[in-house]
Amino acid sequence: MGSGSRGRGVGSAAVAAALLAAALLATTVGCTSGGPGGVVPETTTPQAGPVDPLLDLASPDYADLMEGVRPSLHLRGEGPARYSIGRSAGVREQRFFVSCHPQSPFRVTFGTFYSGTCTSHFTSSGSIPVPAGDGPLSVEVDVAAGVHYWLVAIPVGP
Repeated sequence: MGSGSRGRGVGSAAVAAALLAAALLATTVGCTSGGPGGVVPETTTPQAGPVDPLLDLASPDYADLMEGVRPSLHLRGEGPARYSIGRSAGVREQRFFVSCHPQSPFRVTFGTFYSGTCTSHFTSSGSIPVPAGDGPLSVEVDVAAGVHYWLVAIPVGP
């Protein structure tokens, strides 16, 4: 009889744990802090910040451009900066997409340059030929100090 009551105690503990887990799950379902179940996807940004161009490029309007493509650069930054990307056989140019907050003039230099005014969503793109030579390639982003941006470079081949 003693073992029977111990069994019920373990069963009660298991039921209590299951009820606690269900209660915790019920309090997190429906959270709206960025994604399902409160999980914030890596590519989301605060509403006051720039939007990752890859989110916009995921729309059906850009399906042909993005099919099977992996960005050479996909990063978030603030203020002027310099980045490096490796050379890839068959890539003849890089197509750049920039979004920023607050709205600001920008310039991307990659041998030559692409410039304009960027907003929280990218509004244009610029293709720049890959400079001749060997070794890593330099990409410079020129925005005012304090301006947050997303920069995406898509390789374009033959």
